[in-house]
Amino acid sequence: MTDGAVARVARADGERFHGAAVDLAGEARRMVRAALDRRFRVETKTDASLVTDVDRAVEGRLRELIGRCFPDHGVVGKEYPPTAPESPFQWILHPLDGTEEFVHGIPTFGTMLALHHRGRPLVGAIDHAALDLRVTAGVGLGAYRNGCRSASTGGP
Repeated sequence: MTDGAVARVARADGERFHGAAVDLAGEARRMVRAALDRRFRVETKTDASLVTDVDRAVEGRLRELIGRCFPDHGVVGKEYPPTAPESPFQWILHPLDGTEEFVHGIPTFGTMLALHHRGRPLVGAIDHAALDLRVTAGVGLGAYRNGCRSASTGGP
């Protein structure tokens, strides 16, 4: 993520948003892990992709938490219509990327979320609950793997 958006959002706000992304990823992880130990409903959507009650529950819960913490922010998700699309702050949620893998017990599924300000990324998180792997990043804050700051090598 570049520092281009930093001028528009104070560093303290960026840190707060990054912390919220970490908390949201943690809540998603808790829900997904609990679902691995129980039966879940699977449906086929009109586009032939799979959706589970876990997809919907995770997205619903993340929307609830975002609405409580950031009532003026919008949310764009995979399973429900957008809320507050006019807001300069938009959370983008994919509650269970790899639903088919989740359904078949292949551990490469994960939750992805990000916050954009006026179309520019501020923070992001990818959480692979079954692999115990979480990667987060924030503009001006760096990137983290399982909570530890990642070092940049400066190129490919």
